[in-house]
Amino acid sequence: MIIIRLFAGIGVRDLQPCPEGTGMLPRAAGVAGCQELRIPISITLSGYLSAMVGHDLSFGSPTSVYKVAKDFPRLKIIVSHAAWPNIMPMMEVAFIKDNVYVSPDLYMNSVNTPGAHEYIKAAHLFLGDRLLYGTAYPSRPLKESLEGFLQWDLSPELRDKVLYRNAARALGME
Repeated sequence: MIIIRLFAGIGVRDLQPCPEGTGMLPRAAGVAGCQELRIPISITLSGYLSAMVGHDLSFGSPTSVYKVAKDFPRLKIIVSHAAWPNIMPMMEVAFIKDNVYVSPDLYMNSVNTPGAHEYIKAAHLFLGDRLLYGTAYPSRPLKESLEGFLQWDLSPELRDKVLYRNAARALGME
C-alpha cells in the first residue's frame, strides 16, 4: 500500500499488476489500494498471447477479471487485448460489470479480424462508454492501426469516445 501511495503521489494514472504464475489477477491489498486511491489497473489478457508464451489457455479467460471487478466495484479495470479470442466471455464480463473497460487494440483495428464486429456491436449496444482504442504498437504500425479503426461505421460521438474520452475518464484525466 505504501508503494501505491507513492505512485499516486507522483501522478501515476494506471498500474499494471503482474501476477506470478497463476493466470489470475491479484486480489490482495494492492488492488484494494488502487481502488481506494482511484488508480485504475490495466492487464493484458489474451488466450492467444498466453499460449504463445507457454501458458495454459485458461490464462486468457476473463473469469479472473469478473472476480476482481465484483470484489472491487469502484476499481476501474482496463483489459488490453480484450481477452481475444475469448470475445463473448469478455463481453459478458463487461456487460455485467460496469467498472471493466475493454481495449481490443489490434483485434478491433481491422474489419477482417475474427470477432472484431462483436466489439463494435457491443459499442453500439452497451459498451460505448467503456471501449478503448489501442494500437498494440509495435506489433502493428500506428498509422495502419488508426486507418483500420477508422473503417468502422461509427458516429462522430462514438468515435470520439473510443479514441479519447473513454480513456481520459478511465484514467481520471477529465
